[in-house]
Amino acid sequence: MKIFNSKIGKKLFLIVINIICLLLIPIQQIFACEVRIEQIANYIKPEVRSIGAYIDNSGIRYSYNTINSTASITGYSGTTTDLTIPASIIVEGIEYIVTSIGSFAFRSKSLTSVMIPDTITSIGNYAFRHNSLTSLTIPNSVTSIGEAAFAINEISSLTLSESMTSIEGWVFSENALTNVTIPNSILSIEESAFADNALITVTIPSSVTYIGANAFENSPLRTIYTDDGNAVILKDILDVNAMAGITINNTILCESFSRYAENVNLVNNVSVGSSLSFDVISQIKYIYDNSNYLWNLHTPEVQWYKNELILAGKTDINLTLINIQEEDAGIYYAIVDGDELADILVNVNIISTNPNEQGTHPIVEEDTTNLTENRVSPVTGDEVVILEYIGLLALILFSSVIIIRKKNQSHTNDKSI
Repeated sequence: MKIFNSKIGKKLFLIVINIICLLLIPIQQIFACEVRIEQIANYIKPEVRSIGAYIDNSGIRYSYNTINSTASITGYSGTTTDLTIPASIIVEGIEYIVTSIGSFAFRSKSLTSVMIPDTITSIGNYAFRHNSLTSLTIPNSVTSIGEAAFAINEISSLTLSESMTSIEGWVFSENALTNVTIPNSILSIEESAFADNALITVTIPSSVTYIGANAFENSPLRTIYTDDGNAVILKDILDVNAMAGITINNTILCESFSRYAENVNLVNNVSVGSSLSFDVISQIKYIYDNSNYLWNLHTPEVQWYKNELILAGKTDINLTLINIQEEDAGIYYAIVDGDELADILVNVNIISTNPNEQGTHPIVEEDTTNLTENRVSPVTGDEVVILEYIGLLALILFSSVIIIRKKNQSHTNDKSI
């Protein structure tokens, strides 16, 4: 027992205990340790290369992915200013679909035009910044465009993708746009997206729920069009921040154009004494007061005309003609806020109640189809003369016959004597 009390003894005892414990470890745990070691070995293996680089004959540089067979444009070293981006590239006999244009890829390359294929789904930040592009069509395949991607160009014609949901900040700033139509897919227009253009009209659909600060800064924006029923909502979205920097006062926010109500006929044939009513549906307008930062509802200015002459006092959206007379016939139309609406023709059919007037009633021929056989038609004057002549001839003939018979009878009697 003394051996276990010494230091050496204690160490030997611990060694023996450890050996016994190791011998008691279950075999399945040993196998589990081997599997874990193999997993770790696989994890630290060098990664198989999946990304390659390529440059085509026009000077466009790409990175391509051998796993999903896609390619992204990373830069441009060519001299062509009228550029067509290919939909795919062939590298070592394998086709790679070009799906994205990376950030800064074509920045400051003096491009005057670019054709973007419908394989592209994304365009990075500053991708085409500072060029000389004059027109641009973004295909519907594109779902996102980064900040300032087309800033500082000369774009005057723009067609946007209908698959995008946001127009990012400064993306089309410093161009030459005079009008823009925002697609129905867009939910937000970010800060300064169209700043420093020459915008006169913009069409914003009801899908847009956010417009950032200075979105149309330094443009003489006259009219903003939106969907019917959306003006009252959009005016609140176009708040003092969104409208900041517009260079003219009294920007108009309006819905569809003024028009006649659906029950108005453009051609009307009516009788004397009847009535007609015409209604105008005026354009809903709000006018922005830059000094007070408020949208004010506009009261429409209406004037009715007949045969190109002003109808005095007829300035309501409704025109009613009561107890129509012959002189009410003519061409009517309304001018609403300076816009002339279509002509309305009114024809008055005159029906007279005076039987002595000539030409006021149609000539009605007597219907003889239902006359009975015993009905005697009236005899005209010529027919009476003819009948009298025939009767006279018949009388003469009858008298001649009687005279001849009497002579013959007298001659017979003489012979018998």
